[in-house]
Amino acid sequence: MVQNVERQSRYFEITEPELEKDGLIIYGGKTLADLEQTLPEVLNEGGGDNVYTKPVNKLNKHFPLKKNKRFQFASLK
Repeated sequence: MVQNVERQSRYFEITEPELEKDGLIIYGGKTLADLEQTLPEVLNEGGGDNVYTKPVNKLNKHFPLKKNKRFQFASLK
């Protein structure tokens, strides 16, 4: 979902973090808005957090990506 929001932001040339965050919450709906408000803050060791990256970091920590072990993409040659 985050990738879709970022793709749309690039397409519509939205560069302001506040507008990107609004797009993320609108696209994600009420459940995502509630999670964004209730999940604990995540400290970014590298710094550089802004209004958009803070909720994205929260969601990434709460929903870590998992690799599907049963299905592997074949390498393209």
